[in-house]
Amino acid sequence: MDSKTYTYHTRLELNDTQSLFLEDTASLCGRIERSLFADFSRGANILKLKSTYLKKYGITARQFNAIRVKLEGKIRSVEALQKERLEDIKANLQKISKSIQYLSKLKQKTDKQVLSLHQKKRKLSRLTQKHEELESSLHEGKVSLCFGSKKLFQKQFHLEENGYATHQEWKKDWEASRSHQFYVLGSKDETMGNQSCVMTMNGDELNLRLRVPDALIEQ
Repeated sequence: MDSKTYTYHTRLELNDTQSLFLEDTASLCGRIERSLFADFSRGANILKLKSTYLKKYGITARQFNAIRVKLEGKIRSVEALQKERLEDIKANLQKISKSIQYLSKLKQKTDKQVLSLHQKKRKLSRLTQKHEELESSLHEGKVSLCFGSKKLFQKQFHLEENGYATHQEWKKDWEASRSHQFYVLGSKDETMGNQSCVMTMNGDELNLRLRVPDALIEQ
């Protein structure tokens, strides 16, 4: 018999201190994730950075693994999208090449056909360059990630029309978007399945216990 997996969602009732703790934890994890990605982009082996990161950022091994797993998931997602994009470009290249061959063979062309041929050749050149760049990125394992979303990043160039009075207002939203969540990794061999995050019954209520990163204990 196949086992079932259940996912539960809940809203937490938090006081000011608890809210600040979650915000600071998300900020810390976001900063570590971006640093880890920067090291990955420079060719470093993420797994071999573990001991260095534990000391540098004051986190547990399990907390590092959670950040690593989350980042690796994003990288795999981008790589999958790159492969899909590459296939789309290949299909477009074939289609445009056939159109160019057809138009080029015409002995007498209308002005519209001459213009169309010119535009298709330009598009073919752009797509060929994009195809080469994507192939190179996939071969070399290069991945581009925008922490905070490209859409929000672009808003800084049109502040007023996006509801911002100053660049500082935008930057506040940008920083919050880059560090608005964190992932807590569990394991079936740990107590209650997760040593960093445990939810228990307390009468009619649920209590959530989270492991504080060493770097935030004093706070």
